[in-house]
Amino acid sequence: MNLLKIKQLYSYVSPQLLEEASSPYNPVLKVLLTQGRFQLLSKNAIYSYADLYDNFTKTFHAIDLNRLNIHNVLILGYGLGSIPEILERVFHQKYHYTAIEIDSEVVRLAKKYTIPTLKSSVDLICSDAYLYVQEAVPQKKQFDLICVDLFLDETVPKPFLTVSFLAAVAQLLSKNGVLLFNLLAHTEAARTFGDAYYNAIFQTVFPHGYCFDTDTNYILGSRTDVFNLKT
Repeated sequence: MNLLKIKQLYSYVSPQLLEEASSPYNPVLKVLLTQGRFQLLSKNAIYSYADLYDNFTKTFHAIDLNRLNIHNVLILGYGLGSIPEILERVFHQKYHYTAIEIDSEVVRLAKKYTIPTLKSSVDLICSDAYLYVQEAVPQKKQFDLICVDLFLDETVPKPFLTVSFLAAVAQLLSKNGVLLFNLLAHTEAARTFGDAYYNAIFQTVFPHGYCFDTDTNYILGSRTDVFNLKT
C-alpha cells in the first residue's frame, strides 16, 4: 500500500496534510486529505472539498440535470475541481469542462491531485476569468452550464459582481443554458449583501433567476424553472 493510500485511510481519523504552497494570489494554500477526499484550503476559506463542497452538491440535487441536456460546461474559478467531481461521482454525469483558474499554483495542484482521477475531459486554463469571458464573447463560444465560483480567500473580486460581467456571461450561455453563481451567505452581513446583490444586480440581467439558499451559501441561478422548488 503506497503512502497516499495510507494517508487516505488515516484521513478518516484526522486530516492529513499533503502539501503546502503559496502564490501572489494565495499566500497560504494547503492540500489535505480529509474524510478520504482532497481538500484545498486558503487562509480563511475552503476552495475545494470533492463531493463535500456542499453548496454545489445541494444545488445539483435541486436541479434535474438530465432535463438540461448538458454537454459543455464552463467553470470560472476551478480550485481542485470539486464541481466536476460532484457531477461525475455523485450524479454520474460525464461532461466536457473548460475550466479557468487564475492561480498557477492552484492549476499545478489540480493537475497533480485530482484531474488524473476524473473520467471527464477537462481543459484547465490558467487565465483571468474576466479576460477569458471578454475574449470568449466575440468568439461566440457557448456553454450549457456555467458555474461561477470565483473567490480570493472569502472575497469575490468586484469586477465579477458587475452587470457588465453578468451580461457577458449571459452571451456565453447556449439557448437553454444555465448559470450558477456562488456567493457566501455564512454571516448576517454576507446574507444582507447577497440579498441586495441578487435583487439589484443579478436580476437586472437574469429577471427570471432564482436564489438558492444552501444555508452557508447562496447559489444564484439564471433560471427559476430548473429548480425543484419543493427541495
